[in-house]
Amino acid sequence: MIFFIKKGLLIILCVYLLPNMIYAQHPIDNFLNANPHVASEVVWCTQASPLITVEYANWDAAMKSELYNLYDGIAIGNYPDFTHPFDNVYYDLNNANIRQYLTIEDAKAMYLAYLATSLYFEINNRFSWSITQYPTEDIRGIVHYSSMLIPKYDFANNYTQGFTTIHKYSLYAPPAYLMTNFYVPNNIIEPSSAYRTYANVLNYSEGLRHSTGSLNNADNAENHWHYRGAPPAQRIIDGTTRQSDNVFAHFTAGCHGTASFHQGVCRLLNIPAYYIFNGGHAIVHLPTLDSLFITHGDDPYSRITKSMNLDNKTLLVNKHHFTPYGNGGSSYVGKRVVDLDINELSTYTLDRFCAANNSSYTNSEISIAVNFYGEAFLDSIRYLDRLNYALDAEGYPNNCTGNTNYVEYPINWTSTSNVNTADKRLIKIATENPFSARSNTVIENGHWVEAVVYNTQPRAWVGIDAAATDQDLLQLEYALSMTENTIDIYNNGNIVFSAPNPHTFTIAYLKISIENNQMKYAINGHTIYQQALNNPNIEHTVFAGGDEPLSEINTIVSNSQQTANNTCTAGTACDDGNNCTINDVYDANCNCTGTFQDADNDGVCDANDQCPGLNDSLIGITCNDSEACTTGDVYDANCNCTGTFQDADNDGVCDANDVCPGGDDTIDSDNDGIPDFCDSACNVGAACNDGNVCTTGDVYDANCNCAGTLQDADNDDVCDANDACPGLNDNLIGTTCDDSDPNTINDTWGSN
Repeated sequence: MIFFIKKGLLIILCVYLLPNMIYAQHPIDNFLNANPHVASEVVWCTQASPLITVEYANWDAAMKSELYNLYDGIAIGNYPDFTHPFDNVYYDLNNANIRQYLTIEDAKAMYLAYLATSLYFEINNRFSWSITQYPTEDIRGIVHYSSMLIPKYDFANNYTQGFTTIHKYSLYAPPAYLMTNFYVPNNIIEPSSAYRTYANVLNYSEGLRHSTGSLNNADNAENHWHYRGAPPAQRIIDGTTRQSDNVFAHFTAGCHGTASFHQGVCRLLNIPAYYIFNGGHAIVHLPTLDSLFITHGDDPYSRITKSMNLDNKTLLVNKHHFTPYGNGGSSYVGKRVVDLDINELSTYTLDRFCAANNSSYTNSEISIAVNFYGEAFLDSIRYLDRLNYALDAEGYPNNCTGNTNYVEYPINWTSTSNVNTADKRLIKIATENPFSARSNTVIENGHWVEAVVYNTQPRAWVGIDAAATDQDLLQLEYALSMTENTIDIYNNGNIVFSAPNPHTFTIAYLKISIENNQMKYAINGHTIYQQALNNPNIEHTVFAGGDEPLSEINTIVSNSQQTANNTCTAGTACDDGNNCTINDVYDANCNCTGTFQDADNDGVCDANDQCPGLNDSLIGITCNDSEACTTGDVYDANCNCTGTFQDADNDGVCDANDVCPGGDDTIDSDNDGIPDFCDSACNVGAACNDGNVCTTGDVYDANCNCAGTLQDADNDDVCDANDACPGLNDNLIGTTCDDSDPNTINDTWGSN
């Protein structure tokens, strides 16, 4: 409390005093009072047996004060810190099994540090997502003690209270360390998107390395992380040298360690990311991000993933895809990587397939694909043929390839009537918008055209036409089109057949063939429609295309972004359609590419840079604008460090410079430099003005009250300044009298 004395009055102003700021009530309490569904999940445990938990409303003043102080430290750029790793006080550290026990003090320090940081981010709108919108179980996953700690009664073998960590495969790091050494330098936080933030965590995780040996062995933990307990997140990020072979890496305790690590670094950013034990493995579930999953904690750094050129966010699958995976049953662990590998044909798989020198399904290197999909499906998508074709196309040695039916035609095809009916032609076409391409290969009886479509959104198609000039989908005589939802067959722009698309796989084979003067249309080897060929005796041309960019189509047409006749001159100017590049030219393979422009090296190209000359990832990060009058300083959308002006009493003078907190500093009646609100001195007997017209000789009395002498010369209790009848009693006005005039009646005293 602060006491003020003003003109004989005692004024008590109740405020909450904190360094550099004054609150009528702490922001944490304001927020929790406004959001009782969050407040009810802010719970601490005070006793393990019997279990006693305490909701925030019933916390003692000391614990609340600890939380307030951590929060207010963040407001001036000091994120919570604590000893890391904590001393592991498990009573038998020589035991081979990993156990992680914390004292009450260490457990409380970790819980309050994470809670204060989460609440600060939430209350100050650091992110576009909000825990207030989460269901109860996910709010609990951010603010409840039980989402990181388990109370133990028989603790240290002497029946005292303590805690063990909820997971024994990663020990949470201090917020101060994570901000400085993880989030900021790795550009993890995307304040406008929780999805992109987690995708950045996935991309970072590609650099992790699976530990060797038993995950439950304390000796092995010490070998990798130099600590007999749960692998400390700080040492995962910093990297350690494995003692047994002197290898340095960012070791993680396999899928369990990675899932635990993700849960910790996402929890601090108010993103629920749950470790889920699954048939001896671990997966990650993100319920507030469209219920996304990664199908195995090891997915980000698996050898297959690292050998594919992809953004690791593609490892995520939603509930719609997760359910066909048996809801994550152990037999489906890691299936998403295999899905992507079937699409991409990773160099890891090609290397192993080549080394095995075997083109059949008995090759152990592709047995995982057989286990997930079965040989019948892999046959329907020409899996073995595609592997062998890729080995040819990528220049692998001839002695590592099996028999292949694919023949690669030159880019500039010429018409011929001599095409071997056994040939299967598969050449890549790149993405254009819109794109179409054709070959001059003759299509006659017994011949066919087929496209391997990797992404059927929004549309991909193949067609045949008697014309040799470029045609689009609605101009072709015969065309087979697929979107995510429908399969359509067109004749000269008219739909002659339409059906729902029943295919749930990311790969589809679209095929048109001419057999016995009949046009046949097939999806994944199954004929869905056929019709008579209008002109069986003339040559036909092959076409393929799509309405918008597709991830990739493999067809028998030309192989890149070419000019109309499929030729180009290397080094000539072009436009790659990317505003992030300049000096676009065709390369030797007729790919139009330019030079990426990023003058400040923040990973955001100059054309899209919000903060030229600065790192865009700073936006939303705490800073210090060196203004004592502001709090909550962060980098804004222009990377300027700005805070919120604090003026609790709204007198135009900021709190840091306020002479009289709670009063108006601009009112100083006696001009002594001290605002009236907190002026406690005056000059007794000095002239003043009490503002009363009825007094004269106004002076300050001993109590600093300004008072004068009432003037009433006729003693009628009406002061002279207001006297209507000086020298007479104003109280007579309106009363009965006798004016001594016989000609009048109802005589009364007038106002004069």
